[in-house]
Amino acid sequence: MRRARMKADGGGYYHGMSRIIERRHILGEAEKGKFLSLMRKLAAFGGLNILAYALLDNHFHVLVHVPERRDISDEELLQRLAHILPAHQLRLIALQLQDYRTQGQDRAAEALKSRFTYRMYDISEFFKALKQRFSQAYNRREQRRGPLWEQRFKTS
Repeated sequence: MRRARMKADGGGYYHGMSRIIERRHILGEAEKGKFLSLMRKLAAFGGLNILAYALLDNHFHVLVHVPERRDISDEELLQRLAHILPAHQLRLIALQLQDYRTQGQDRAAEALKSRFTYRMYDISEFFKALKQRFSQAYNRREQRRGPLWEQRFKTS
């Protein structure tokens, strides 16, 4: 049975790590560059601070500060979404938010925002997205299928 992750109430500091399946040495310079780019984008979206990291050929370590959760404005949401969404999707969300606000449908606007904000300030969502998106990109490039990581990320 899977053990629940330990999370600090509010903000916290985490050392996370994960290994490539079968401890294969597949992270070359190109893969490390892709991983770092993705890590920075997801951290900016989630409001997290990457304090230190180490990318080795078969695993990674990341030291992350997760600030306390706070409400964000529509403008800040759109700025953060720009890190992870293509421009055409961002425009659609911006228009939808604007329409809801001008029509006085604040509840609908907040519901739309919550589709994204639940992933912010959350270490589990950060590592899940990082590993999943990197795996998808790697598998697509290498024309392979299946898992890339040995198991869930570990934190301490």
